[in-house]
Amino acid sequence: MPFTFNVASLIYILFDDFMSEIKRGIGHKDIATYLVQGKQRHLVKEKKEKRIMKAVSKTLFSFETQYEEEPEEDEQVVDLSIKMRQAEILRAEILLHDLESYMDGIDVAFEEMLQIVYLNFIAEIKEKGNTSQIQKALIHKINS
Repeated sequence: MPFTFNVASLIYILFDDFMSEIKRGIGHKDIATYLVQGKQRHLVKEKKEKRIMKAVSKTLFSFETQYEEEPEEDEQVVDLSIKMRQAEILRAEILLHDLESYMDGIDVAFEEMLQIVYLNFIAEIKEKGNTSQIQKALIHKINS
């Protein structure tokens, strides 16, 4: 049977590697910082400030400030189905619950955690290039 490798497979491998790194002893504060910075970098959209003049009476006007998210022109959204064991999902959700005290009131859902891990990986590829070290690490993960 041929082996298929797609984006969902890559996300699962990256998630598994992320959770393995946590098992090796990375501190909760470091993980929380990674997730918060990743969310702010990849998932939080910039808001544009807009001032609107409204009439209070015939001769009196007031300014109101509104904030609107600017749509990204090149933004693409894809829905993926990733098969995972329930135990893995629960372990990740427990981790996120344990990290709450380090996250400065910023909530990160399980799905967002997957997005952050994937988008940070893609950003690293764009920054450093697709090195042979990354390729070998992926092939090793696939074979294990």
